[in-house]
Amino acid sequence: IISCDHNLTNEELLRIPLLKDVFERYPTIPINIDVKENNDEQQLAYL
Repeated sequence: IISCDHNLTNEELLRIPLLKDVFERYPTIPINIDVKENNDEQQLAYL
């Protein structure tokens, strides 16, 4: 889980969890995942 104890030397507390870890920690919680295409170059072409 993303968390911070304001101790910047502890990198373990400043990480984004793997999706696998989230599913293992919260097996009964429904999770909606929205997968989006990375189309930044296409968006810039429209500017």
